[in-house]
Amino acid sequence: MATRTWVTGSTKNWSDSTAWVEAAAPTAADDCIIAGTGTLTIDGTSGTPNLCRSAVFTGFTGTLTHATTKQLNVGDGTAGALTFVSGMTYAPSATSLIKLVSTTTGNTFTSGGKVIGSITVEGAGGEWTQGDALGFATGATFTPTSGGWLTGNNNISSASGNT
Repeated sequence: MATRTWVTGSTKNWSDSTAWVEAAAPTAADDCIIAGTGTLTIDGTSGTPNLCRSAVFTGFTGTLTHATTKQLNVGDGTAGALTFVSGMTYAPSATSLIKLVSTTTGNTFTSGGKVIGSITVEGAGGEWTQGDALGFATGATFTPTSGGWLTGNNNISSASGNT
């Protein structure tokens, strides 16, 4: 497991090794720290998703771009987190996919008040706890296929009324 630190002030794709201080794109075992300004683009697809064990955007005031059909897989066999913050910009499409694949308990997902595209939870034995109210884009889906999802007494809503 390694820590990958995003190069603040840049405009780069997640898969681009030059987007990261360590000059290596994140793997499924890596913790990603994204802070500062600039634009980071999720460019992975279902065949080659962008990966990380966790991604924390604390202190990020830039833009996370997550286009139609692009995919970010978060999680591995150890506890991790996906943490968005209110100061960042994130406007996914309904088919922008976050796949939570951890196979252990103790994971957290915090939306930071951002509207989210689609989420799939599919880590056998994994469990994610929602850290705040979760809102989905119109047409987005929430699909817990394996693993667990705990709301943490937070609301889940959809712009279209169906998730």
